[in-house]
Amino acid sequence: MRIGALAQLAGTTTRAIRHYHATGLLAEPPRDDSGYRRYGTEHAVRLMRIRRLRDVGMPLDRIVGALGDEDLPTALRLLAADLERQIADLQALHARVVALAADDGLDLSSLPPREQEAAALVDALSPDGLAGVVRRAQLLPELPALAERVRTLAADADEREVEALAQALAAAAPRPAGAPPPVPVETMDALLGDRLSAAQRQCLLRYRELTA
Repeated sequence: MRIGALAQLAGTTTRAIRHYHATGLLAEPPRDDSGYRRYGTEHAVRLMRIRRLRDVGMPLDRIVGALGDEDLPTALRLLAADLERQIADLQALHARVVALAADDGLDLSSLPPREQEAAALVDALSPDGLAGVVRRAQLLPELPALAERVRTLAADADEREVEALAQALAAAAPRPAGAPPPVPVETMDALLGDRLSAAQRQCLLRYRELTA
């Protein structure tokens, strides 16, 4: 049969078949006198096996092994382990979404417009929202005083003062295990660059290094 008929038989597309050719999953048959590839039973059987493994979520690189040197039960067990990890991640995400949905949120209307904007940004960037940031901050009683020290840090503060403040911040607010990566430095600069002195920026960058 020609490629279109093979694709229809296997419930796939000619583009997918050509991709399987390119990756070495499916051998290309020779062309006939008219220049068309002619696929036989062996191609149809191989393609159906590829499609069956794709339907259960097996990546192409693992299918190469499953249909080659690696035995199929081993490949399927590895796939099952991957799926179990994905399920665990989704369950954790589900729990976080449910917690966010149950949270009435914080009333930001009393804040000045510039602070409302900053709070909305924190809410968007934090995995558990602004409420989660506030909850964590409540467990860190030293943090408000340290934040005030950063806010009032003199622009010409010497390196020892900057280092001491960064060390104090890192001790009071270590980055939790498994926490998402911090906002990129470029984003931090774009958002806060016009409001940070050189000493304040150096303090925050040093804090990032200490908690990385």
